Amino acid sequence: IADYIRRVNVPRSEFAFALRGQQVRYLAITPKEKKTIKSIELVKGPDATAPVVMALTIETPCRSPSHKTSPPTPRHDTRSR
Repeated sequence: IADYIRRVNVPRSEFAFALRGQQVRYLAITPKEKKTIKSIELVKGPDATAPVVMALTIETPCRSPSHKTSPPTPRHDTRSR
C-alpha cells in the first residue's frame, strides 16, 4: 500500500514522477499465458483507502493493416456503490 502524499516504495512498481508534490507510480503487468483477455477489473478492497488510477494503457499484438476491428465498447459499472 502506498500513500500518494509521500513517496513510498511499492513492490513491483516504480516511481514515475511527482505531480504537485504527490507521487505517481508506474506498474506493468505482463500476462504469463498468451490467451485473449476479455475484460479487466480494477477492484478496491474494503479498507479506507481511495485508489486513483491516472491512466491505463493496453498493448496489443501488431496486426496487418487489412485486419481492422472496432475498439471495444467501454463498460461502466452499474452496481450501486
